[in-house]
Amino acid sequence: MASRRATGDEWDAAWAGCTHATFFESRAWAECWERASARAIRPAPTVVEFDSGRTAVLPCSTTTSFRFVTRALCAPAGTYGGWLTDRDLDADEVRSIREWLLGAHGAIEWRANPYAVGVDAVADETEVFRADTTHAVDLRGAFEDVVRRWSRSHREAVRKAARRGVTVRVAESAGDWARYDQVYRATLERWGGSASSNHPAALFDALREREDERVTLWLAERDGEVVAGVLCCSAHDHVSYWHGASLEEHLDAKPMQLLLHDAMRDASERGIRWFDLNPSGGHEGTRTFKERFGAVELPAPVVDRRVSFETTLSRLASLMGFGG
Repeated sequence: MASRRATGDEWDAAWAGCTHATFFESRAWAECWERASARAIRPAPTVVEFDSGRTAVLPCSTTTSFRFVTRALCAPAGTYGGWLTDRDLDADEVRSIREWLLGAHGAIEWRANPYAVGVDAVADETEVFRADTTHAVDLRGAFEDVVRRWSRSHREAVRKAARRGVTVRVAESAGDWARYDQVYRATLERWGGSASSNHPAALFDALREREDERVTLWLAERDGEVVAGVLCCSAHDHVSYWHGASLEEHLDAKPMQLLLHDAMRDASERGIRWFDLNPSGGHEGTRTFKERFGAVELPAPVVDRRVSFETTLSRLASLMGFGG
């Protein structure tokens, strides 16, 4: 399979023409991470050409550890990645991409896009493959019918939030984003060692300053105070609830359920089919919370290969001028 570096324009055009693409496969997402990481993560999009002459863009980035161990990220932060095409790929083409990625990169992190036809062909029997899933709410039909599929406790939580004086709005200013970051830092303190990630404030700054209509920060307020928020990313027929945070002292007012209710209603009114609640990171309580929205489980397999200790030493020796 032939390959070459993709231009930014090629990446943008491939994303725009790919109906299964998520925001996480966009150039905007990669460039936000490049800025937030002070270029420790760098976009590295690739055009691959099949034997048929057809092409696909792989929206990858790379990161380097200890200045010599390079790791390919099919999308930063373990989000969905894969291939951008204006047509569906068959299983053989998907397997060709998988083999090319594994052959071109020693270390790689790839969570396959569950909305791409052929995603099942990402699976293999090697130790680098791990089955995983996401939960997504199908928004087709009247939104009232979507809500009826929620658990009784979630429907009641929305009503309770309204009774407790919780209101929801979209963030409009740098101050709004800063207040959300404060809520997130408080959430991290509450979670302690169980937190799956710790994203820098610079990432939220980068997302805000792009003024990208595909990125929406929803805020829940109570008595004039921001008490919770959810960050949603849109693309084509898909909205992802990617990030959320809430203040512990206001959890009894159920702000998260009201936030997600309003974010889903907005997506439904825009004709979006899928509201993705994202993989749960092995947290059973998070999984149950999502299932109560009537979410269905979709495959989101992971390919995760790390460089062995021996390979790292060999690379280091080569850089230092030792060995043959």
